[in-house]
Amino acid sequence: MVDQVLGETFGAVLVSDFYAAYNHYDGLKQRRWAHLLQATHELRELYPDNASVQRWAQELNTLYQQAKAFSSPKDRERLAAKVQFERRARAICAPYRENQAAASGACLLGSTANDGLIHRYK
Repeated sequence: MVDQVLGETFGAVLVSDFYAAYNHYDGLKQRRWAHLLQATHELRELYPDNASVQRWAQELNTLYQQAKAFSSPKDRERLAAKVQFERRARAICAPYRENQAAASGACLLGSTANDGLIHRYK
């Protein structure tokens, strides 16, 4: 169904939730922070005694809050901050990128952008 809606020539950034039907799209994807934060909240509730899950969720939430609070009128500073936020997001999620079961799909990301996540799956 997704392929029928997008068509063969779709080449833009695909903005979506974490619905698995979008995963096979090979282009850039943007996942909304709201969906990611909801997933981390649910994981925290499911695993209240798992220190690793709690730490991961807190680190991701802190990153979101810091990225959301960042502001600069200078293009160069915004770009530098974007790159740093992307690196931190990848580092936070690195242990879970290859193990989708461990991450429950919540950390399949590569970079941040504005109010969402943009990433490319290979």
